[in-house]
Amino acid sequence: MLLIQLSVFGQYSTQGKDFYLGFMGASDQSPSFTTLKPAELSVYIAAQRDVSGTISNEQTGFQMPFSVNAGEISKIILPSQECFSYSLGDTVAVRNTGLHVEATDTISIYLSNHRDYSFDASVVLPIRSLGTEYKIANYKSEEQSSFLIVGTEDNTIVEIVLQNDVSWENEENGDKTTYSAGKPYQFVINKGQTILVAGIGMMGSTIKSFDCKKIAVFSGNYCPFIPNDCPACDVLVEQLPPTNTWGKHFIVNPTIERKRDSRIVVTAQEPQTQITIKKEGKEEQFTMSQNQYVEFELGLSGAEITANQPVSVTQYAIGGFCSGMGDPFMLWIAPTEQSVKDIVFSPLPTNKINKHYVQIITKTEYKKSTLLDGKNIENQFSTFPENEQYSIARIELTPTVHRLQNPSGLMAYVYGYATPDQNTLEGELYESYGYLVASAINNIADDFNLSTSNGNFFYYETSESNGTTNISDTIKITRNIKSDFIRIEWKLNNKPLNITETNNKQHSFTLLGKDLQFGENKLQMLIVRNCQTDTLTSSLWRKPLSISTNAKKLFVCNGGTITLKIKESSSGKVTWKNKQTGELFFGNPITILPTENTTFDVFSQFENETSNTLSIEIIVLDQFLTTKKVSICQGETYSFYGQTLSKSGIYKKRFLNQSGCDSIINLDLTVNPSYQIHNNVQLVWGEEITIGDNTYKYAGKYTDYLTSTTGCDSIVHTTIHIRYSSCPDIEIQKFFTPNNDGENERWLPKNLQCYQHAIVNIYDRYGKLLKTFNQTEPEGWDGIYLGKPMPTDTYWYEITLPEISEEFVGYFLLKR
Repeated sequence: MLLIQLSVFGQYSTQGKDFYLGFMGASDQSPSFTTLKPAELSVYIAAQRDVSGTISNEQTGFQMPFSVNAGEISKIILPSQECFSYSLGDTVAVRNTGLHVEATDTISIYLSNHRDYSFDASVVLPIRSLGTEYKIANYKSEEQSSFLIVGTEDNTIVEIVLQNDVSWENEENGDKTTYSAGKPYQFVINKGQTILVAGIGMMGSTIKSFDCKKIAVFSGNYCPFIPNDCPACDVLVEQLPPTNTWGKHFIVNPTIERKRDSRIVVTAQEPQTQITIKKEGKEEQFTMSQNQYVEFELGLSGAEITANQPVSVTQYAIGGFCSGMGDPFMLWIAPTEQSVKDIVFSPLPTNKINKHYVQIITKTEYKKSTLLDGKNIENQFSTFPENEQYSIARIELTPTVHRLQNPSGLMAYVYGYATPDQNTLEGELYESYGYLVASAINNIADDFNLSTSNGNFFYYETSESNGTTNISDTIKITRNIKSDFIRIEWKLNNKPLNITETNNKQHSFTLLGKDLQFGENKLQMLIVRNCQTDTLTSSLWRKPLSISTNAKKLFVCNGGTITLKIKESSSGKVTWKNKQTGELFFGNPITILPTENTTFDVFSQFENETSNTLSIEIIVLDQFLTTKKVSICQGETYSFYGQTLSKSGIYKKRFLNQSGCDSIINLDLTVNPSYQIHNNVQLVWGEEITIGDNTYKYAGKYTDYLTSTTGCDSIVHTTIHIRYSSCPDIEIQKFFTPNNDGENERWLPKNLQCYQHAIVNIYDRYGKLLKTFNQTEPEGWDGIYLGKPMPTDTYWYEITLPEISEEFVGYFLLKR
């Protein structure tokens, strides 16, 4: 059962019409710094259609109009006194340096902080993609790091909890203030005002605004080495998405072929966060506490990162002295949960940088639908080595406006490098920049998940082709709200649902598929807060009861069974009808044994709804069976299609005939035994005994070879003793014929009555005892055993005469 996350705010992204931004820098970037040129602070505005607007500082009254032609990007250099927050050391200061950008149509904005041999840039998020809670991500360096908070509404209360102490001396009056780590400090700012915080080790600091008032947060470092033992520092800057947009699954790829490419930092916001890092075919697992981070170097094949709770991932390009190319830059990595379908973006046209790239990440199954500037780029993707479900394309671009589209979603990043021939200062490394351009900025911390009893699942934007329910489905809705709220309300097709809700962070309930209308159903979760109501909407699609099958004609060999099965859209009652006989069968699947060609009609029913009816034709093909009986004697062998057989049994050989059915030859092999029999015979002088074709009347040992009715030899060893007695000799019948004709109906040794203690045992040729009698039973044996007549064959007798200490063994023939 799959649970797919849904966004509260819809498909928010990096594009919009209304933005707030600001710039921050180190003391050597202040306007008074004279060793190098002051930093050039710029915004780049890219538009798909003609657009105009204004850039303003609402605290100072500064205004600057702009216009951008369709399909172009405009660079606007800004006066630093209106937008630049710098520090001469550790700083916690409120300033009037925030800018407000308003446009008449949708635009993408990027800010850049640039001077010779120092450059980085960031995408700027529109107000609708901002939030109220943030956690600082920057590189943990021995050099100063900072973050900048920009207000979007008046009287915004901002609470900051630092990870390290910051001791600050006010530039105007010299007052010293220490802000201690772990303690909450509150500030009140208006729209366009900023809070600059600079110090060592700011990573993991938390920021929160109250009363649903959104703020923009930018973070970075002034000039760190990445890693700390690798020279070539650079300014880093990136706008941070709010924590409710963090995710649990990330694909991170090298930016370009270099000796060493990037360092990756993973930051947790919840205790007991478990992450798995897969790179170079190996997995490492870590458990992080709240605010803890893991840093590792990205291998040449990239890395896949998964977590059990939301985390942030940032990528830092390694400096040129260690990587062989480019200064460091900072890149926010979007989780795969935040893919976007359509985005307009642009690399930055600069004097120094002449190599610009876009890196695109999408699922492998979706790469065929990816368009860049309207052209399919499927053949430019390569499978991601650490997870073949994803593919990556790295494409060199011109610094103009471009458009990426994929109906199933993608993420993308832009970055650029200056090649050596662009370097004008010998011994220096080369400029570079990077920023996120294609990502949704959805609230995925507050969500609800949908799953059905038959395993269907629903994406954020469902359609009739993905996420369709059946009439018999039970739909489970599970919501998870991490932020504060007053109550939760639910609507289906704009009508309130009678759901008993709780004030817990998590809650579940169910809907029935039969309660949905056919086609699209709108399910809404309303999160009611004290300042606003956020609404999450998803579509539930119900399709009519239907069945389908892969084949309308099936073939079966004569004598074989066949299984009939359909694909159902519900768990209804399935009925099969034999059109020739009218016989009904129920269930799915069913197994039948057809004897002739026939057709079955099948349909499904659930409550008062009946599906479509399908017909399946069954064709019965001929099959041949031959049985062969063979007998051999013990010690002989029989050859059967390459097998040498010497034991009784049934043996099969299959051949494929022209119809595709088996022709079977069955061999019934019987191995008849041969016997060696030892007889002790006592004769009265003058008597004789015949065994087979030989007659004996003298004492001695004799051997005769007899052939049984099975054709196998038996060897009879006879020992004859001569005696003298007053009783007449026992006379043995050689055969008897119990055919109810009045003659020879019983087998009874003659003169047996003379021997009062005589005992007679009769056996079949396999040694089974059939009859025992003595001289008091004058009837003898009638050829019956257990109520059944015994067949024509040779039978053996054993006569014991205790009076004369003699025992006689021989055989006779029962003939019918």
